[in-house]
Amino acid sequence: MIGYIIRRVLLMIPTLFVISVITFIIIQLPPGDYLTTYIANLQETGEEAEHLVSPNRHIIVANGDFVRRGGHWFETGGYSFYAPAWHDGSAWHTETIGPSGAQRLGLPVVSGAVNQPPESVTPTAAGADLLGAEWVARVQGRTTAVNRSLGTGASDPGHLTFLAGPSGDFFGGYRLDGWGVLWRLGGMNPNPEIAVPSVVAALEYAATHPPLPPTASPTRYVWRAAVRIDAAAARFIRGDANASGIVDIADAVTILGYLFGAAQDPSKTKVEQCLDAADANDDGTIDIADAIALLGSLFAHAGPLPEPSGACGVDPTTDDALNCGSFPPCALRP
Repeated sequence: MIGYIIRRVLLMIPTLFVISVITFIIIQLPPGDYLTTYIANLQETGEEAEHLVSPNRHIIVANGDFVRRGGHWFETGGYSFYAPAWHDGSAWHTETIGPSGAQRLGLPVVSGAVNQPPESVTPTAAGADLLGAEWVARVQGRTTAVNRSLGTGASDPGHLTFLAGPSGDFFGGYRLDGWGVLWRLGGMNPNPEIAVPSVVAALEYAATHPPLPPTASPTRYVWRAAVRIDAAAARFIRGDANASGIVDIADAVTILGYLFGAAQDPSKTKVEQCLDAADANDDGTIDIADAIALLGSLFAHAGPLPEPSGACGVDPTTDDALNCGSFPPCALRP
């Protein structure tokens, strides 16, 4: 059995690593952390939250975020959070915080007698479905003490149950509203004939399957957004008054039509869509000098027009009243 376990563990390590990396990349890092949200919720209800802030806070937060972002953490009845340790840059520190460590993650800690007699545990349908028939055969009919079970009742945030006993759930996991699993063996000194195959089966499942989707929040949100178009950042071509994508004599005609044409002249609508493009000399106004500057650039070797000239770009002049609301040729160009 030991050889079998070693082979399976060695095979799953590279696979689990690759899946973990891919999962971490896919999952967008959520803002904040579990404990910050938990404290904010307590404060909203008027409860005291200062006792939750201590030097070990970031250790508990890191554990919770690790699970929420796709990690797998194994522990025995909440005891992995009883005495967190951290390094402050010069020395290691520990602090015994008891069951409050797990409670900071919203997890219950159920206390039972240390010498509680073993009891028979039974694989659940969910356990058989996820961990497989081979795992069921290895743990079926065995006994272990269930003195630190996965709690039920009002303090339970909801958990998966894979092995259930008469006095409580022995093996399962908490999702922490995320993509990973915080696995719990619900007993002090658990029977290794149950614990070892269960941990191996859970790791093997994690290494060969995509993450279980998190439980959807019942909270419904209404999102509102304000969209502002930055006219100064609109892309256009200087002198292309008719927005044809090229600068030619027709643009000079369009500028003159805008200035002197009848009210129904289509040049007026065309120029108003992007006044910056018709401002050929970039002096902040549309007048006959723009038509002259354009013709001079085309036929009198007067040099290129002010930027953006010849290609799509933004107006470097930002202190005039002109703007560019729409310039289709640049919308289609990189």
